[in-house]
Amino acid sequence: MADEIYELNEAGGDNNQDFSELEALTTRINMLVANMLKQETYLKGELATKKEYLASFTVSLENSDKEMPEFQRQIAEMRETNEKYQSLIGALSSLAAGQEMQLKDLKEVIVTKEKVITSFAISLENSKTEQKSDEENSGLQKEQKDQKKMLKRLQKAERKSSKDND
Repeated sequence: MADEIYELNEAGGDNNQDFSELEALTTRINMLVANMLKQETYLKGELATKKEYLASFTVSLENSDKEMPEFQRQIAEMRETNEKYQSLIGALSSLAAGQEMQLKDLKEVIVTKEKVITSFAISLENSKTEQKSDEENSGLQKEQKDQKKMLKRLQKAERKSSKDND
């Protein structure tokens, strides 16, 4: 087209200025058309990308709709399980409270028994001390008896000896 304009420009002579303007405008129009074609190509690509995204999103949404009942069933099961666990937690809490009370009672019993054992140990120690003391006293008493017997024998022997000497 530019060649045709150039040929007309050569042939026209007086219309040179008009043809120059026409050539400039034609060049400008060609540039605008080229830009519009580029923009159309870009927009078609953009549209195709958005269509793919929309199709993917639609499939995903449809899958979600299909999965929704399963998720709702799972949620219902989880709620039921949670209620059971809450019930078990309540039962375990009351059981733990009862065991804590029993533990407290057992600790009190242990303290009381420890006091009794300590008292018994002291009493046993005192008894051993008394028994030892009694054994020592018994030994001393026996020794004292033996000494008395010996003294009596000596006295008898002395009397006999004094009678024999007389």
